[in-house]
Amino acid sequence: MTRLPRVSGPTTPIAERLATAAELQDLLAHRIAVIAVQAAAAAQSVDPRQAPLHGSLSSIATLSADAMADLRRLARVLDLGGPVAYRPQPSLAALPALPVELDLGGVADADVGETVALCAYRAVELVADDCRARDVPPPAVALRLESGRLTLTFEFGSGGGSSERTAARLRERLRPCGGVLRAAPQRWQARLPLEA
Repeated sequence: MTRLPRVSGPTTPIAERLATAAELQDLLAHRIAVIAVQAAAAAQSVDPRQAPLHGSLSSIATLSADAMADLRRLARVLDLGGPVAYRPQPSLAALPALPVELDLGGVADADVGETVALCAYRAVELVADDCRARDVPPPAVALRLESGRLTLTFEFGSGGGSSERTAARLRERLRPCGGVLRAAPQRWQARLPLEA
């Protein structure tokens, strides 16, 4: 599997998009690889005399392998030339390690799916990193599931909110997942639909 490099500290909209594309490509490649392996294993276990089922499973395995090759080509198109970090993608379970006051509201990775969990993690990470860089107190962050979406609320203390530049970067991070950001001076709310 070809993995794209994770951009550390992207600062432009293009860099944000490339970083998000790299992570989404990685998730997609993993899922397609699982489909390919499972289809190939199932095709091997089916009696060859069950031609329609055997043919369908073999076709799924072949198409999945072709899709993996296409994803490798896509990775080369988007390659940023930096080092490739081989590590699991973060999720909601990793949020407590970030320097924010956190209220998960009972929301777990299984409630939102891998892609939304990754997008939510990166959103909280981005805001926490911005606060640390500007030496302002980190926000209180609350997660809630409501009406088919995950809502992240960032409450900034008296030290002020995050920067407009960070709001723009966060909008870029949320966009591929269908998310939106409403930013007021002391309170930001990011909404991520559970279905794309």
